[in-house]
Order: sequence, then structure tokens, then C-alpha cells
Amino acid sequence: MNLNLIIFFYDVVTYDNFIIVITEFEIFIISEITYKVVKEIPLPEIYTKMEINERNIKFICLDGSEIDFDMNKI
Repeated sequence: MNLNLIIFFYDVVTYDNFIIVITEFEIFIISEITYKVVKEIPLPEIYTKMEINERNIKFICLDGSEIDFDMNKI
């Protein structure tokens, strides 16, 4: 797997057979089985934190905006 990032890298989290790569303005969800990007989630502002509630993940940005992502949709 080769993932070229042109924005700042923040963190990597493994969750339920997925690798979540967090960058300044984008989230990449990668399959742990195939090591392919299965979802790219653009963020409206700089990433600040992530909240996990079962299969729902909320990405919270610096300006207070939130992106809710349902892992069941993958």
C-alpha cells in the first residue's frame, strides 16, 4: 500500500478491521484485509478530534463542524 499525503498527518487508529488515517483536512478508511482505501472523507476545516459510538464515528473540526460517518455503510 502506498498512500501519498500532501497535507499534515495527524494519527492512525485501527477499528473493526479498518485502519483510519487522519490528516489535517481528510480522513482515509483502509481495509485491514486488502490494504486498499475504501473511503475518503474530506473535512470542511482542520481536524481536532474523533468520537466513536459503536459503528458511528464523529470527526470534529476546529471550527466546531462535525462529520458523522456510519461504518455500516462500508
